[in-house]
Amino acid sequence: MPLPAPRPGLVIGYEFLYREDAAAGRENAARPHPCAIVLVVGDHPGERVSVVAISHSPPAASAAHDYMRLTAADARQMGLDSGDHWVNLRDINSFDWPGYDLKPIAPGRSYVFGRMGRTAFERLVAALRARRGLKVLDRR
Repeated sequence: MPLPAPRPGLVIGYEFLYREDAAAGRENAARPHPCAIVLVVGDHPGERVSVVAISHSPPAASAAHDYMRLTAADARQMGLDSGDHWVNLRDINSFDWPGYDLKPIAPGRSYVFGRMGRTAFERLVAALRARRGLKVLDRR
C-alpha cells in the first residue's frame, strides 16, 4: 500500500508512545492509535513529523485541561468511529517520516483514517500553542 505524503491535519495509524511508558523504559507502544499530524518540517525524503494521539479514553477530571474533546462531526470527518474522542495535548511524538511506528489502520488497508477539518485543526493548534513548554518525545 502506498504511503501518504505527511500533511498537517492528516489522521494516521501510529504506535504513539506516551511519556509514562517512555519513563518506564518502554521503547514501543502497546498498540497503534489514531494520531493527528500537527507539524511537518523538511523536504521529502526525511520529513520530520510531529503527532498527537487521539483516544476513546476520557481524561480524569484533574487532567481535563490536557485534552481536547472532538465533536461527533469532527470524528466522522477524520474517519473515526462514532464514539467519543479526545486529543491528548500533553504528549507529542516526533519522528522521521515514515518511521517504523506508522501502522495501517487495519491489515491490508491504508495508513490514513482521514483528515481533520479546518476548524478542528485550528482549535488543536491554538490549544497546543497555549501549552508553551511542551516536551516532544523524539522517536528516531
